[in-house]
Amino acid sequence: MNIQDFITDFEEQFEKVEGGSINPETEFKSVKGWDSLTAMLVIDMVNEKYGKTLSADSIRKCKTVNDLFGEINSL
Repeated sequence: MNIQDFITDFEEQFEKVEGGSINPETEFKSVKGWDSLTAMLVIDMVNEKYGKTLSADSIRKCKTVNDLFGEINSL
């Protein structure tokens, strides 16, 4: 998995986010539409696409998309 593929998959979890509007330094919790449902969709996407189990606590401690990417890669 590379960061650009992850960002594309991540953007798809939002209902109204345009492709290419999120980058590695984006503070994802400030993206319009981020909520607990989106967090659950991200957890499910990571499990389905990457075969890794991401926890809500792991998401909470991340700030940027790059932080989240690093967290997933450390699992």
